[in-house]
Amino acid sequence: MGKFGKPWKGDIVNGKFVQPNTSIETIPILKANARVHNARKVINLAGDQFDSTLEMFMAGLLSKSGIVYERQKVFVLQDGFREPVTNDWIREIKWVVDFWIPSIGLIIDTKGWATEIFILKYKIFQYNRFKGLYKEVLQVKFAKNQNQCILVLSETKALVRDNVT
Repeated sequence: MGKFGKPWKGDIVNGKFVQPNTSIETIPILKANARVHNARKVINLAGDQFDSTLEMFMAGLLSKSGIVYERQKVFVLQDGFREPVTNDWIREIKWVVDFWIPSIGLIIDTKGWATEIFILKYKIFQYNRFKGLYKEVLQVKFAKNQNQCILVLSETKALVRDNVT
């Protein structure tokens, strides 16, 4: 603490770092589930909105290759339910994949960085697949950068070619 019991530059008060010339009441507190601050939507020349430039890059590769896909397909991992004691509504858990290619049962998800939440959702997805849900999904592929997008595209082309013949 600084002079007269007031927070001083660099002090930690109640577990919070105090900047100079701020009072304890004005310190912003981030919630535990706060989203990433620098995450922003990307819009291409055609006006389509993407979650990242990597997703936009992958969409461009798939479109140029003539592969038919769906964007932002939702897989419900757990249904919502009413909590019996408090009667609160617990929302469903869902995974929104970047690209779904139904002709070959392929999910493509572009992830620059896998968060802890995504890892948990993917584990639930795999468990549900093991239990017999999502029978239409045959493969899941991830791309972390543009080189991996190109590799996933070549593998996808081969799968589409083999499926047609």
